[in-house]
Amino acid sequence: METAKAITLSIAIIIALAIILMSIQLLLRKAKNRDSEDGKTEPAFGVWFATLFLSGAFIIAKEVAVFAEAVDNIYKINSATALFECFKTGSLFTGLSIVWLLLWYFIANMLFVMVTGKRNGAKEVAAGNFMFFLVRGMVLIGFIICLLPVFEMILRVFVPAVPVPFYH
Repeated sequence: METAKAITLSIAIIIALAIILMSIQLLLRKAKNRDSEDGKTEPAFGVWFATLFLSGAFIIAKEVAVFAEAVDNIYKINSATALFECFKTGSLFTGLSIVWLLLWYFIANMLFVMVTGKRNGAKEVAAGNFMFFLVRGMVLIGFIICLLPVFEMILRVFVPAVPVPFYH
């Protein structure tokens, strides 16, 4: 069981990171500076990518911790179809993680726009305004860290329960 659990968790982590990176790529498409000279990445773009990736990594870390418990419970309940149930639970947890990241990205963005006003991400990258993206990213990371316990409670709703036999 430990080998299957390690393989399942490794696959879940790789898939979740790949999906998080694709989501970040979609979020960053407006902020990319198409006129970068010599193929160098602008520091502002790098800071914004790093803060988004850290936010996603915090969410994935919580997802994997709860998923490890779910895999244990799945193997205790039903070992015949455990692999299918693990993939089903893992895909549910990964989907919830992406939705959680996107939800708080947009909420943090709306709150940040209320404070600083509407700014164009591509113009800020071109101007080299990395502090703008650092503060914006810290707002998102702060939201994510503060709301990780809520996310854990949401994930635990979908963890299969092990029936406890009561003997008289």
